[in-house]
Amino acid sequence: MGVFTSHTGAVNRGQFLPNGKYLITAAEDCTVCLWNPSQSTQPVLKLSPGTTSQFGNFGGEAEGGGITALAVAPASNLVAIGGSNGAIRIVNLPQGHVVGVLKGHQKDESVEGLAFMDILGLAGPKPNGDAPSSTKGLLLASCATDGKAIVWDVGSGTARCEVSHDVSPLAFGSGMADKARLTSFLQDVITSVTPHPAPKRHLF
Repeated sequence: MGVFTSHTGAVNRGQFLPNGKYLITAAEDCTVCLWNPSQSTQPVLKLSPGTTSQFGNFGGEAEGGGITALAVAPASNLVAIGGSNGAIRIVNLPQGHVVGVLKGHQKDESVEGLAFMDILGLAGPKPNGDAPSSTKGLLLASCATDGKAIVWDVGSGTARCEVSHDVSPLAFGSGMADKARLTSFLQDVITSVTPHPAPKRHLF
C-alpha cells in the first residue's frame, strides 16, 4: 500500500483513469494531481492556479469548496474539472494544458457532477491503445447547485442543451416572501449525472 502526499487540502475527488495506468485526485486547495501508483508516491503531474497557465480559480478552501467534481474521458486523454464557484476546465493528459473553459453555471454555485459520453464511438482509445486524434462526438454533462444540467460539445466548448428544475409561478403570489420561495424552488440543486454504459449512449 502506498501513501501519496502532495495536496494541502482535503481530497474531494479521485478516480483511476480508464487505461488503468494512472490515478487522478482533486482537492479543496484547488490542485489536481496525476499519479502513477506503480512507479512513485509523488505526482507525475500537478496542476494548481498559481503554476498552471489558464487553470484559474475554483473557489478554494477560504471560499468553502475548491474542486468539487472530476471526470476522465473514455480515452484517458482529457479530464474535466469543476469547482465550487461554477468554473469548469478541460485539461489534456498527461501534458496538463488547459484546452477548454466552459462557462454556463452561475458564479459561486458549486459544480457537483461531471460525466463524459462518446456518443459516436469515435473518441475512445484506438485498438493499439493510442488516444484518438479527434474529440468528434465527445460530450460532457455537468450539473450544479444552480439547478442546471448542461450538455457540452467538448470539441467546440459550446453548450448543446440545458435543462433545469422548474415550477409554475402560478403556484406563488406576488409578495416578497412568495418571490423568495419561488427563487428557492427554481434553484433546486442537481447533484449528479451518470453515463449509461456502452453500447447504449445516454446521460442521466
